[in-house]
Amino acid sequence: MDLALALIALLYPKLNFNEVLALSTAFLVLRGLQSRKIRIRNPNDKEDSLVGVIFAILLIIAARFEWIPVSSAILPIFVASFRKRLHYLLNLVIYFFIAFLFLLYLETEWNLQMILLIAVVVALSSSLIIHANSGASSSVLLMLLNMSILIAFDIYRIDFSLYDLAYGFAIAFILSFLAMKSGVADETGLMAATIVGMLIIISTDLRFFVCSATFLRNRIGGYKIQILRKRKNSKSQSQPAEPADIQTFLPTA
Repeated sequence: MDLALALIALLYPKLNFNEVLALSTAFLVLRGLQSRKIRIRNPNDKEDSLVGVIFAILLIIAARFEWIPVSSAILPIFVASFRKRLHYLLNLVIYFFIAFLFLLYLETEWNLQMILLIAVVVALSSSLIIHANSGASSSVLLMLLNMSILIAFDIYRIDFSLYDLAYGFAIAFILSFLAMKSGVADETGLMAATIVGMLIIISTDLRFFVCSATFLRNRIGGYKIQILRKRKNSKSQSQPAEPADIQTFLPTA
């Protein structure tokens, strides 16, 4: 866990802006001395931490001038402090508790249902980034993604119950898990489909999700058929033609 990012996020509600900025600058100097290089593409852990501290400073400045809500700046910093790639289910659990407990610590205006929804979406999205990232700075990607999620939830409020959230997540996750086991998608597809399916169910109803899932299933089925046909055609073209029987070219007596 990146202690620099974690401490910046944890101490932000307890200190004034100048103190938080001074603390962040001290971490920036320390990380700069350790890595001595700023690299966003294929960074090592120290370089990723340095880039993360730089971006964290930008977020707290944006929150200070009220360009973005405070929660949209601080929670992404805390989530980005954990960047270890584990099994996707374990990553989901860890990110969920990180987001849920930190939102309770911040004492936001959101009710329990909204906090749980944000924690679930942040967990799925963060795990998706960790498992789909192909070399970019994980800390920056995590901050950008979760900042966007929190800003969206701050603008668009969804009215739902805990029951809606529970069965929406359960149905979306189970169907996505079955799709992964059938070979249609991998774990990143599972997490992305769970986010979309869950939000569709809790913001509309189950019927709309069933229609969307049926359409998607047909599209995926057609796409798989096209892939199988292309593979079959390429395989048949790559096979050498059988030599003609020499007897067919010999004159008959």
